[in-house]
Amino acid sequence: GGWRLPFAFGALIVPIGIYIRSKLREPDLFASRSGDGAPKPTGMRRAGRPLLLACGILAVYATAGNVLFVYMPTYAVHELHIPASQTLFATVVATCVMVVCTPPLALVSDRIGRRPLFLLGAAGFLLLTYPAFVILTNWPRAASLVIVQSGFGLLVAIYAGPLKAALAELF
Repeated sequence: GGWRLPFAFGALIVPIGIYIRSKLREPDLFASRSGDGAPKPTGMRRAGRPLLLACGILAVYATAGNVLFVYMPTYAVHELHIPASQTLFATVVATCVMVVCTPPLALVSDRIGRRPLFLLGAAGFLLLTYPAFVILTNWPRAASLVIVQSGFGLLVAIYAGPLKAALAELF
Protein backbone atom coordinates (compact mmCIF):
# COMPACT_ATOMS: atom_id res chain seq x y z
CA GLY A 1 0.00 0.00 0.00
CA GLY A 2 2.83 2.49 0.66
CA TRP A 3 3.67 2.80 -3.02
CA ARG A 4 0.41 4.73 -3.51
CA LEU A 5 1.41 7.60 -1.21
CA PRO A 6 3.48 9.55 -3.77
CA PHE A 7 0.50 9.45 -6.16
CA ALA A 8 -1.82 10.74 -3.43
CA PHE A 9 0.58 13.58 -2.63
CA GLY A 10 0.87 14.32 -6.35
CA ALA A 11 -2.92 14.56 -6.63
CA LEU A 12 -2.93 17.16 -3.85
CA ILE A 13 -0.84 19.47 -6.05
CA VAL A 14 -3.45 19.56 -8.85
CA PRO A 15 -5.74 22.18 -7.24
CA ILE A 16 -2.73 24.36 -6.45
CA GLY A 17 -1.53 24.10 -10.06
CA ILE A 18 -4.99 24.98 -11.39
CA TYR A 19 -5.19 28.00 -9.07
CA ILE A 20 -1.74 29.27 -10.06
CA ARG A 21 -2.48 28.74 -13.77
CA SER A 22 -5.77 30.65 -13.51
CA LYS A 23 -3.94 33.69 -12.11
CA LEU A 24 -1.23 33.84 -14.79
CA ARG A 25 -1.49 36.12 -17.78
CA GLU A 26 -1.10 34.57 -21.23
CA PRO A 27 2.20 35.38 -22.97
CA ASP A 28 1.80 38.16 -25.54
CA LEU A 29 2.81 35.90 -28.43
CA PHE A 30 0.14 33.31 -27.58
CA ALA A 31 -2.55 35.88 -26.77
CA SER A 32 -1.99 37.70 -30.08
CA ARG A 33 -2.34 34.48 -32.06
CA SER A 34 -5.34 32.95 -30.39
CA GLY A 35 -7.51 35.95 -29.61
CA ASP A 36 -9.51 34.77 -26.60
CA GLY A 37 -6.94 32.15 -25.64
CA ALA A 38 -9.01 29.21 -26.86
CA PRO A 39 -7.57 26.95 -29.55
CA LYS A 40 -9.12 27.52 -32.94
CA PRO A 41 -10.98 24.56 -34.44
CA THR A 42 -9.11 24.93 -37.74
CA GLY A 43 -5.84 24.52 -35.87
CA MET A 44 -7.11 21.34 -34.27
CA ARG A 45 -8.21 20.01 -37.66
CA ARG A 46 -4.81 20.73 -39.13
CA ALA A 47 -3.12 18.99 -36.22
CA GLY A 48 -5.30 15.89 -36.54
CA ARG A 49 -3.35 14.21 -39.34
CA PRO A 50 0.10 14.85 -37.81
CA LEU A 51 -1.22 13.69 -34.44
CA LEU A 52 -2.50 10.41 -35.91
CA LEU A 53 0.76 9.96 -37.78
CA ALA A 54 2.75 10.56 -34.59
CA CYS A 55 0.60 8.02 -32.73
CA GLY A 56 1.20 5.45 -35.46
CA ILE A 57 4.95 6.08 -35.50
CA LEU A 58 5.12 5.74 -31.72
CA ALA A 59 2.91 2.62 -31.71
CA VAL A 60 5.34 0.81 -34.03
CA TYR A 61 8.29 1.95 -31.90
CA ALA A 62 6.64 0.84 -28.64
CA THR A 63 5.62 -2.52 -30.09
CA ALA A 64 9.10 -3.21 -31.43
CA GLY A 65 10.68 -2.21 -28.14
CA ASN A 66 8.35 -4.46 -26.18
CA VAL A 67 9.04 -7.43 -28.43
CA LEU A 68 12.79 -6.88 -28.16
CA PHE A 69 13.20 -5.91 -24.52
CA VAL A 70 10.22 -7.54 -22.78
CA TYR A 71 8.67 -10.44 -24.65
CA MET A 72 11.73 -12.00 -26.31
CA PRO A 73 13.76 -12.31 -23.07
CA THR A 74 10.70 -13.64 -21.21
CA TYR A 75 10.06 -16.16 -23.98
CA ALA A 76 13.72 -17.21 -23.90
CA VAL A 77 13.65 -17.88 -20.16
CA HIS A 78 10.20 -19.45 -19.78
CA GLU A 79 9.76 -21.32 -23.05
CA LEU A 80 13.28 -22.00 -24.29
CA HIS A 81 14.77 -22.45 -20.79
CA ILE A 82 17.77 -20.27 -21.54
CA PRO A 83 19.24 -19.15 -18.20
CA ALA A 84 18.15 -15.68 -17.10
CA SER A 85 21.77 -14.49 -16.84
CA GLN A 86 22.38 -15.38 -20.50
CA THR A 87 19.12 -13.77 -21.52
CA LEU A 88 20.10 -10.60 -19.68
CA PHE A 89 23.48 -10.65 -21.45
CA ALA A 90 21.76 -10.95 -24.85
CA THR A 91 19.47 -8.04 -24.00
CA VAL A 92 22.44 -5.90 -22.91
CA VAL A 93 24.26 -6.67 -26.17
CA ALA A 94 21.13 -5.77 -28.17
CA THR A 95 20.79 -2.54 -26.21
CA CYS A 96 24.41 -1.67 -26.96
CA VAL A 97 23.82 -2.32 -30.67
CA MET A 98 20.81 -0.02 -30.56
CA VAL A 99 22.60 2.73 -28.60
CA VAL A 100 25.67 2.69 -30.85
CA CYS A 101 23.74 2.55 -34.14
CA THR A 102 20.97 5.09 -33.44
CA PRO A 103 23.03 8.34 -33.76
CA PRO A 104 24.63 7.42 -37.12
CA LEU A 105 21.22 6.35 -38.41
CA ALA A 106 19.79 9.68 -37.27
CA LEU A 107 22.45 11.36 -39.42
CA VAL A 108 21.51 9.11 -42.33
CA SER A 109 17.88 10.18 -41.91
CA ASP A 110 19.00 13.82 -42.13
CA ARG A 111 20.54 13.07 -45.52
CA ILE A 112 18.04 10.68 -47.14
CA GLY A 113 14.87 11.56 -45.24
CA ARG A 114 12.90 10.02 -42.41
CA ARG A 115 10.49 7.94 -44.46
CA PRO A 116 12.98 5.41 -45.96
CA LEU A 117 14.31 4.50 -42.52
CA PHE A 118 10.83 4.27 -41.00
CA LEU A 119 9.73 2.00 -43.83
CA LEU A 120 12.86 -0.15 -43.59
CA GLY A 121 12.56 -0.50 -39.82
CA ALA A 122 8.81 -1.23 -39.87
CA ALA A 123 9.16 -3.71 -42.75
CA GLY A 124 11.99 -5.40 -40.90
CA PHE A 125 9.84 -5.79 -37.77
CA LEU A 126 6.92 -7.08 -39.79
CA LEU A 127 8.88 -9.52 -41.93
CA LEU A 128 11.49 -10.76 -39.45
CA THR A 129 9.62 -11.20 -36.16
CA TYR A 130 8.16 -14.61 -36.99
CA PRO A 131 11.39 -15.99 -38.51
CA ALA A 132 13.31 -14.71 -35.47
CA PHE A 133 11.10 -16.73 -33.14
CA VAL A 134 11.39 -19.77 -35.44
CA ILE A 135 15.19 -19.48 -35.23
CA LEU A 136 15.06 -19.22 -31.45
CA THR A 137 12.67 -22.14 -31.17
CA ASN A 138 14.79 -24.38 -33.39
CA TRP A 139 18.14 -23.31 -31.89
CA PRO A 140 17.37 -22.38 -28.26
CA ARG A 141 20.83 -21.19 -27.29
CA ALA A 142 22.22 -18.02 -25.82
CA ALA A 143 24.25 -17.39 -28.98
CA SER A 144 21.09 -17.53 -31.12
CA LEU A 145 19.39 -15.13 -28.74
CA VAL A 146 22.32 -12.69 -28.91
CA ILE A 147 22.24 -12.74 -32.72
CA VAL A 148 18.45 -12.40 -32.98
CA GLN A 149 18.18 -9.68 -30.35
CA SER A 150 21.12 -7.77 -31.84
CA GLY A 151 19.38 -7.87 -35.22
CA PHE A 152 16.27 -6.46 -33.61
CA GLY A 153 18.42 -3.90 -31.81
CA LEU A 154 19.63 -2.75 -35.23
CA LEU A 155 16.04 -2.58 -36.51
CA VAL A 156 15.03 -0.51 -33.49
CA ALA A 157 17.99 1.80 -34.17
CA ILE A 158 16.93 2.14 -37.81
CA TYR A 159 13.49 3.18 -36.63
CA ALA A 160 14.64 5.26 -33.65
CA GLY A 161 17.22 7.24 -35.62
CA PRO A 162 14.72 9.47 -37.38
CA LEU A 163 12.04 9.24 -34.65
CA LYS A 164 12.68 12.37 -32.57
CA ALA A 165 13.33 14.62 -35.55
CA ALA A 166 10.24 13.30 -37.35
CA LEU A 167 8.02 13.99 -34.36
CA ALA A 168 9.40 17.52 -34.05
CA GLU A 169 8.88 18.14 -37.77
CA LEU A 170 5.27 16.97 -37.60
CA PHE A 171 4.38 19.80 -35.23
